[in-house]
Amino acid sequence: MGYKNTDTQFSVLISIYNLDDPSFLKSSLDSLMEQTKIPSQVVLVIDGPINNLLIEQVNSFESRYLGIFNKVSLPVNVGLGLALKIGLECCTFDFVARMDSDDISFVNRFEDQLNYLINNPHISIIGSSVIEFENVPGDSRSIRKLPTVHDKIIKFSKFRNPINHPSVMFRKKDIIDIGSYSHMPLFEDYFLWVRAILNNKGIENLEKPLLYFRVGNNMVSRRSGFKYLIKEVSFLTKMYKLGFLNIFQLIINMLIKIPLRLLPVTILRIFYNNVLRNIHHNVK
Repeated sequence: MGYKNTDTQFSVLISIYNLDDPSFLKSSLDSLMEQTKIPSQVVLVIDGPINNLLIEQVNSFESRYLGIFNKVSLPVNVGLGLALKIGLECCTFDFVARMDSDDISFVNRFEDQLNYLINNPHISIIGSSVIEFENVPGDSRSIRKLPTVHDKIIKFSKFRNPINHPSVMFRKKDIIDIGSYSHMPLFEDYFLWVRAILNNKGIENLEKPLLYFRVGNNMVSRRSGFKYLIKEVSFLTKMYKLGFLNIFQLIINMLIKIPLRLLPVTILRIFYNNVLRNIHHNVK
């Protein structure tokens, strides 16, 4: 039986790969269909071959929601940036919401963001605060807040990622205009926001949280080490070459982030929990 939805006109874009957790994916996908405004289309990019448990979850979701579900299967893993670029081209509608395979959207998320973009035509990208959790929503009281207005987002973005990526909804045309997602491993979203700012696209964040953001699954350890540092230095250098960072800002970033990424994971985790969390709470 097909699933019809004529009340909204927006797409949701998700990418999955073989190492994603099937139970997390189920919770994420279920949260899409429990919204006060149901998506008109869900584009799920399968980035390379996936295991049977993930296939079962994808097939189950597809069978329940025929008519809105678009599955894009890539023969090999191409990485998040290129997977999202391919997926975005398959999105039918001008408004597109991003979602990760292990996070959970609030029931009013899409309605609030869609209304905001409709009422603020100068805004291309709208994010939100997120509530972090490890196992189940509500097991942590930590809220990741980011600057809400465009000018403060620009200042913040010189040193930190200014948007919670899985919380965003944007105008497809504006993202395509700036070159869409591209291959920038681990920094695909940050690189997109930088190019949006350089091209005078309006970016804002809603202060209220609209997403439960999973922080378990070794998130801190995945942001440390020499391999991560190499990719981060490459990204910072790219921002400098684009003129987004001046030489002083580039040096400051390097002085902070090179030693930070080389810290032992236990110390880095303390830094995230006690320093960065406070910054997230205090920023406006």
